[in-house]
Amino acid sequence: MSEDQTFGDRVIAWMIENKPRLDELMAQEGSKAIHEEFILAEGGTMPGRDERVERARGASARAWLRHLAHAIGAEWADAPDGLGETIEAWLVVNQERLEAIRIDEEPQLERLGRSGDAEADERRLALAAQRRFFAEAVGTATATDDRDGPTLGREISAWGWGENDRLRELQLEALTASGIEVEATTEIELLWERSPETARQSEAAVQWANLRFLIEGLEVALET
Repeated sequence: MSEDQTFGDRVIAWMIENKPRLDELMAQEGSKAIHEEFILAEGGTMPGRDERVERARGASARAWLRHLAHAIGAEWADAPDGLGETIEAWLVVNQERLEAIRIDEEPQLERLGRSGDAEADERRLALAAQRRFFAEAVGTATATDDRDGPTLGREISAWGWGENDRLRELQLEALTASGIEVEATTEIELLWERSPETARQSEAAVQWANLRFLIEGLEVALET
């Protein structure tokens, strides 16, 4: 391990080095999403395009967050034994908490001002909720008298909404690395309309940027 590497650097490197594990998690979560759609169809409910997109996004996010849990457990020097497994278990068991957090994040968006694009605003909320949800899992697994899960979740939420320029920078960087042509003024949500392939690449890039952003926030909050 290089002494020059930060906690965030090490976590990201671990995630990349252990990509086969992520692929397994993606397959698991993708299979669950397909099964859920099948159950709905059997009951006479055919999910629309927007619902299928959100289900796919949710499956991808769950896989990434489970992967991140183990990266933090492996690379955080002060992590208690089994931290990755503990965080992952909390994420799996408490999925219903994610929607409650999303609703609780809405006033933050209102405070900053909506963009006028309902889909873009909903995506911002979803990504913010993912960050707070994961931070709550970490905080629960490492709770102290001064900071429990919800407390760390709120800290990451406040930090994230205050660093929108940094998130935008990471998104554009990830999109460029994916081979997608973007400019400083590019409206990221419109990239999904270019083609199915661009939509898939854009979604993966935006999710990766959000994870990097989350890792930076945790690095600050946990003083790693």
